Amino acid sequence: MTTKSAVENYYNSTWKELEEKGLTKPNNRHYIILDYLKKHGLKNNSKALEIGCGIGTLSSLVGKHLKLGRLVAVDISPETIKLAQFKFKNQKNIQFEVSDMSNWENPEKFDIILLPDVLEHIPFDQYENLFRRLKKVSHDRTRILINIPHPSAIEYYQQNKPELLQIIDLPVHVDVLSKHVYEIGFMIDRIEPYSIDTDENNYQFIVLKNRKTFTNYNPTPKTKLFFQHWAYRLKAMFYS
Repeated sequence: MTTKSAVENYYNSTWKELEEKGLTKPNNRHYIILDYLKKHGLKNNSKALEIGCGIGTLSSLVGKHLKLGRLVAVDISPETIKLAQFKFKNQKNIQFEVSDMSNWENPEKFDIILLPDVLEHIPFDQYENLFRRLKKVSHDRTRILINIPHPSAIEYYQQNKPELLQIIDLPVHVDVLSKHVYEIGFMIDRIEPYSIDTDENNYQFIVLKNRKTFTNYNPTPKTKLFFQHWAYRLKAMFYS
């Protein structure tokens, strides 16, 4: 069993080495994640929470988008948080905190909760506690936005290139995730697989929402239905 201190020490040393080599600047993955975040609800006035922020590379991009909002960014490693606080000290709308989320609390309710490439590094037996804590800081319209490696990609590396994996790197299949989030009161709203640099999809973007019971379904306005009707038929004619 991998201990908390082992994980903390791993990221303390890993991020320091990457920073010294200049390998912590934004890359395509960060910009793709930012696009997905904006597509699925991140607005310039959102109150956002980021889990697993590392040294704040994505945090800085998100903070720049949040011109009227703010970001709380959390990571297990004290060294990475120290680096993030130094690198982005001029971005006053970002608050960096050290925590492994096992006992993290905050009085605020966040509009957006981000888990960018971090869920695969958390043991499955910690999911229930994690999502219960996220539930406490969410409101009815909160969206939890998750970016993870495609589970098939993780399994490939486990079998063929294990030396490229981190200290904990788990394939997060839908059945594992859904079991935990539905029990807590969340639901999977959508899953969007995509590829960054391979011929197969090697990442997934997942949107969670609070589960709710619908008391009414409002009909779509007739004008909108009319245009939908002809848009679908024109598309069908084009592809036929």
